[in-house]
Amino acid sequence: MASTTSAPAAHAAPTTFADPTPDPIPTVPLPVPKPSAPYWLSEPDAFLENHRTTPELPAYADVVVVGSGLTGANAARYLGEEGKGLRVVMLEAREACSGATGRNGGHLQPLLLERPPSVAHFELRNCTTLGTLITSHSIPCAYQPRPSIRTYWQPPAFAAATAELAELRTKDPDLAGRMQALTSPEDLAAWAVKPECVGAIRTEGAAAVWPYKLIAWMLRREIEVGRLNLQTSTPVTSLAPYSGDKPGARWSLSTPRGAITARHVLLATNAWTAHLLPQFAGLIVPVRETMSALIPPPAMPPLNGTYGFVGLGPAVGFADDYLVQLPPQDNGLLMFGGGRGAGVEGSVGEADDAVVDAGCVDYLRRSLGEALALGVEGDLEAKSAWSGIWAASRDGRPWVGGVPRQDGVWLAGAYSGHGMPNGALCARAVVRMILGSEAGEEPDSVVEGLVSRGDLPESYVLTPERMEAAQRVDSVWIQGVKGPVRLKE
Repeated sequence: MASTTSAPAAHAAPTTFADPTPDPIPTVPLPVPKPSAPYWLSEPDAFLENHRTTPELPAYADVVVVGSGLTGANAARYLGEEGKGLRVVMLEAREACSGATGRNGGHLQPLLLERPPSVAHFELRNCTTLGTLITSHSIPCAYQPRPSIRTYWQPPAFAAATAELAELRTKDPDLAGRMQALTSPEDLAAWAVKPECVGAIRTEGAAAVWPYKLIAWMLRREIEVGRLNLQTSTPVTSLAPYSGDKPGARWSLSTPRGAITARHVLLATNAWTAHLLPQFAGLIVPVRETMSALIPPPAMPPLNGTYGFVGLGPAVGFADDYLVQLPPQDNGLLMFGGGRGAGVEGSVGEADDAVVDAGCVDYLRRSLGEALALGVEGDLEAKSAWSGIWAASRDGRPWVGGVPRQDGVWLAGAYSGHGMPNGALCARAVVRMILGSEAGEEPDSVVEGLVSRGDLPESYVLTPERMEAAQRVDSVWIQGVKGPVRLKE
């Protein structure tokens, strides 16, 4: 095993993460109109900029999708492919893909430990589904299949990971066979990891991707073939039952440009869900995170993996860091994010992505060279730094399904910062629930079919009982100090 005697020094958690009493339940606002500028959006799709498929907001749609990130775009894609003839309108508060998907780490990484095997297999299927889509259509989105190297910098965390891997070899040998524990300095050095690291888990099935370019391709294709009407700069300010006489309409969505009615409403709103569904305040909570695009040292050899860092920096409940490197034709930038424990601004409950935490940026510039052999000492230069808002689910699982007591309102989201290996097939699952409803199928039967086929983990299904049970779990604020809840079957 690599040396543990010179692990990075422990840091005290900032007062931002003090255990709050009583539990604060935020009023979730709309997305701010002028957020920080992510590097991913530095090459915007001209077709999608300020895009409105029709000059006026349509009066009615069979399905209104709110949100244009990974979940919304995939929902539109599956509605277009499987819901023949349905009128689909997508409403986006800002520019297309300007929320969490356009601000994330570009890391398509399935986590095969720290979650039940059913969830791990589902994440693998998500990654395979997106990889197949990208390669079969030659989507220009800097897609690079790479193994994930999840590094551990504190002995207890690595001991827990290796113990879980050993147990998994008996429970699910196929899943365990995708992973390898790296413990010797030589094994770690092969992935540019410094010997201060306690150990790492190498996992097959991960990739790096330029998320905005992938989503832009999906949206543009659906619009160009006439299956989607996208309306940007159209925030939904309220959602209410429709009381008029429009046939088929059940819901009215208010926007600054007027109202649109719909038979079905799919909320792909992630961290902003509670703005339209206040019953989810405390169950789906915004968390602000920091990302950077760092300039690699001139002599640095290209990295061959994607990376996670557990326990590298100041210890707070959700504090993992993550890294991918863009290919040489995209300047080889080091896309490094995390560092919440080093922050000097708020994080849990914060939905303002115009704020970029200087403490987190300093940490990101400094710490990567402490963890990886980059061929140079000292801080790296940041070409760009920005913030994004991810959605913490109180019980640690996404919410997918029909909203109780609001027939025709559907939800898919709250991935707790792990949306890339979840969002595509969660979107497909909720679309199939919508189409089953349109066909008059029994809702429970549709869900049972999805679960039995492995198309959706049972633990992701939105039910009234789950909502009630989640209220008894530690709040997201407390988890921000103690650590997130452990996922169960």
